[in-house]
Amino acid sequence: MHIQQMRYFCTAARSENLTKAAQRLFITQPALTKSIRALEAELGVTLFRRNGASLTLNAAGKQTFDRFSRILQELDLLEADLQKHRLPSDRISVCSAILLCSQYLLAEYILKEPNTLNTFFRPDNEVEAKVLFDQEADLLISYHPIQAADVTCITLFEDELLLRLPVTIPIASTDPVDLSLFQHEKFVIVKLDQPVQQIVLSLLELHHIPLQNREFVQDELPNVHLLPYYVQLENAICFTTVMAASYLDFRHYQVTRIQGSQTVIPYYVSYLTYKRPAVAPLIDWMRKRHQLAIQKVESLRSTAP
Repeated sequence: MHIQQMRYFCTAARSENLTKAAQRLFITQPALTKSIRALEAELGVTLFRRNGASLTLNAAGKQTFDRFSRILQELDLLEADLQKHRLPSDRISVCSAILLCSQYLLAEYILKEPNTLNTFFRPDNEVEAKVLFDQEADLLISYHPIQAADVTCITLFEDELLLRLPVTIPIASTDPVDLSLFQHEKFVIVKLDQPVQQIVLSLLELHHIPLQNREFVQDELPNVHLLPYYVQLENAICFTTVMAASYLDFRHYQVTRIQGSQTVIPYYVSYLTYKRPAVAPLIDWMRKRHQLAIQKVESLRSTAP
């Protein structure tokens, strides 16, 4: 008998419907059915009266639900209490799929709070709940939500995609600007952080920016983490984000918003639910740091030439 089976069973009992329970657990209905039947086989009793996808606890099921609920509640309380006794030398391990977070945001936090974090980068398509369950990381930062039982996933913040234009290119009187106004200018696209690159390409397609005006920068170049945010190609338009713009100095560039519905990039954080006390301070700080970034970028925009 596994704790996960107990949680699956209690969720199904509360939902009284396999489909709804599977959705809440972020698993498939067949997987949930298999787990419940394995539990019933191990206990040697049936736990539900079934009518299609609908479930009702029988007498044995009610007794089991009461016991399991108390056990799970005690386990959650124990795990939360143990987190309060973490030694000062303990560090939070953070896996980030977003280079900006790895190279700048988390690095800033480490300067502020030394000996608190271990960080490592992993591509977005390799960031999954298994990293949490295998204890590789306490917190995941990714472009996509992580969905699994016992995992809490929340939006960290939404980072707006911006344009960086050389000061030699006049900004239109409207803000946000229409990309189609720059059809004859050169754009830089970095082959890095695939989700962001896809948003950029969609915007260029939407505004009919011709292929010959798109310059792709290879990701093998040195200091590649700087490229999406600081591109030293003369008179080229590059893309950045609010958070990135708050870190790097663009003396010869001006910043503006972009018209379009796909200019907001969500960042997600995921963690095992019982680890919330350990990761909450870092999450709160990152959100506050993003608010400061918004204020800085607004200041940059208000002083643009």
